[in-house]
Order: sequence, then structure tokens, then C-alpha cells
Amino acid sequence: YSFSLIKEATYAFSATVSVAASRTVDENFLYAASFQPLNQEPFWQGHLKKYQIDTDGSVGSMLWDGGSVLQSTAAANRNIWTYKGSTGGAMTAFNTTNMTYDDLNIDDSVPADALAAKNLIVGFIRGETTYNIESWKLGDIFRSNPVTVPTPSSYFFDTRDSNNAFDAFRTTYPRTTTNGLRLVLIGSNDGQLHAFKTDTGVEAWSFIPPNFLTKLINIAHNAHPTGLTHQYFVDGPTTVADAWLGSGDGKTK
Repeated sequence: YSFSLIKEATYAFSATVSVAASRTVDENFLYAASFQPLNQEPFWQGHLKKYQIDTDGSVGSMLWDGGSVLQSTAAANRNIWTYKGSTGGAMTAFNTTNMTYDDLNIDDSVPADALAAKNLIVGFIRGETTYNIESWKLGDIFRSNPVTVPTPSSYFFDTRDSNNAFDAFRTTYPRTTTNGLRLVLIGSNDGQLHAFKTDTGVEAWSFIPPNFLTKLINIAHNAHPTGLTHQYFVDGPTTVADAWLGSGDGKTK
């Protein structure tokens, strides 16, 4: 038991990093993901830290930690989404109003117990103080890599974009840290894909894949758990792409 305490108190494990390929031309920052295992807990604490890259190429000071910023963010101010409905569905805010017992795999044979379970699951994921005893909202980041979402590529050319709408969009809406529109995305084993603003580390939004809704019960707890084990949810590689959708023959965007 003593050795377990020493290990979990001392070590944080680095997962992956993301650096802009042309950092002298693009942005001169490094984003590093890591986590800290907690003994006999299904929820491990995650970190996403932004560092300055100095002019000599060395890693400079840490500018923010998304985990710490999220910890200080009120649960009510978070934008957590999921998707409901296989046909004609829609993006849906993750809250107790929109989530049903079936959505969360809750036995509703005893109404009072079912309601308590729903409040616990939603409250824990959102990071409400009553339900999140660790007071930490970002789960561990293990195999998922942080990826920044920059301005669309200047090398993309659509021969059917007759009115140059893509070029106009790219010029009008640059995504930079300076203007606050650039994001860094990372998957976490709290069941969410998180999007953080690169200027402040504030979470812009998170998304829970609908196939994980029924599994969130496996990590939600407001007391030290004895029968829950660590879970792996949004734990794969992260990729991003711009979707440039047309209508009709594709010449109008």
C-alpha cells in the first residue's frame, strides 16, 4: 500500500506531444499530454500543457495546463455535447434534461435510485463539486495525441470553386492563437474529445461519442470506489480535417 502511494504521488506519465511542423513560420509552441494514475481509481487525472519554444529551439516555460484551467472552470459554464438519434439525430447538450435513463444505461425500476444515478453520472462528467470528489475534470490522456486546428491549408485548390469562396473564407477567418480562434484537440479516457483554446487553455467544448454514453457509469463516482476499474474511452489517434461541402454540381460552396 505504501509503495502504491509513493508511485501515484511521485510520477506523472508523458503520453504524446504535438509541435507545428513549421514552427518558425507557424506558431512556436509545444503541446504535451500526460497523466497521473491514481491507486484503485477508475478516473486518472490528465494534463495538457502548452510550452513556449525558445528561439534556440529549446523548450521554454509552461504557459498553461488545460487540466488546471478546466479545474477552475465552473461546471455550468462547460459546453459538453453528444449526438442522439441514429436517423435524423442532432448534436445534443449533455445534461440531466437531455439524457434519458436508457441513454446512460440506468436501471429505472426504482425511480429514486435511477434519478440519483443519472445526477451522479452527468454531475461527475461535468465536474460538479457534489459529484466529482477528485475536483478534477480532465481525464487521463494516454494514446490520444494533441492536434492543433490551424487556418485551412493554403495549398488546397478546388477547381470547381468558381467563386473562390474557399480562398475568401481562409483569408477572412484565420485561426491563430493571437485572435483566439485556434484550438488544440485531445481525446481523454473521461469519455470526451476536448477542444482547448490555444491562447488561454480554456475548454471551448467537449464531445462525448454516443457509443460511450452507456459506459460512463463505469467511471462516475462520488465516493472512493471499490468495484470500478480504470477505463479506456477516447483513447486513439486524433486527426482533424476541414470539410468543404458543396451543393448541386459542387460549384457553389
